[in-house]
Amino acid sequence: MVNKECRTDSKSINLDGLDLTQITEVINIIVDLFNAGKTAASEIPPELIALGARLKSGMSPRNLAADTLVMLETELGIPMGNDITYGESNSVANAFVAMSKTFVEHIQNNASVQGAIAPAGLNITAAGGNAGGPITVQGTNTTVGATFAAIL
Repeated sequence: MVNKECRTDSKSINLDGLDLTQITEVINIIVDLFNAGKTAASEIPPELIALGARLKSGMSPRNLAADTLVMLETELGIPMGNDITYGESNSVANAFVAMSKTFVEHIQNNASVQGAIAPAGLNITAAGGNAGGPITVQGTNTTVGATFAAIL
């Protein structure tokens, strides 16, 4: 392979020891930028997920719009009350309410939650009996299983 990297001279830019005239350095910087935010999701115990799901109130277009409008006022300083529109309905606030309703409806009606159960992820224990006496069976799944759910 032929090395076709740029030559360095007095006009070359060198930031913190990085020679940006070398194509390999530029590629490495770009790859590092893409990899910077990649972190594995922490594993949550299934018992905690099952318990936490029952404690969540669910999605609400009204609460989403209210939280958004409060953030616009408090963090960005954008007034959202009807007093800025001389008592008339604030069309910007109404637009956020409409968008919130649409977002929640699309998530609730169209979102698909999919998962997988790894081999040996399910343990099975069964007990029974027959004329020969009691029987206990233990086992596990040997193939990948699929799970599906809906967002409520």
